Amino acid sequence: MLAWAAEQDGDLVGFTVAESHARGVRVLTLEGGTAICQLLLDKLVRLAGERDVSGWCPADRPDVQKLFETRGFLRQYLDDFQGCPSYLYHCSRNEAH
Repeated sequence: MLAWAAEQDGDLVGFTVAESHARGVRVLTLEGGTAICQLLLDKLVRLAGERDVSGWCPADRPDVQKLFETRGFLRQYLDDFQGCPSYLYHCSRNEAH
């Protein structure tokens, strides 16, 4: 499990929680304003290296959906995740898997 918090002037402005394993990184939570979510998502993508990256994005966050999509993630399906309608996004970065 990975977790990062983003602070500004000592105040929490966003955070992310993800699972990291040999085959990839899965974003479980990505919270904050659009710019903060972009920074956190970029950090997770860099951490993944050549591994696949997937993540859940709440259906009511079109700004974050766009962040996933502009980084090459494909929307897989809509499901209830952590009590919230969310889209699963996936970015295949290693063709061998």
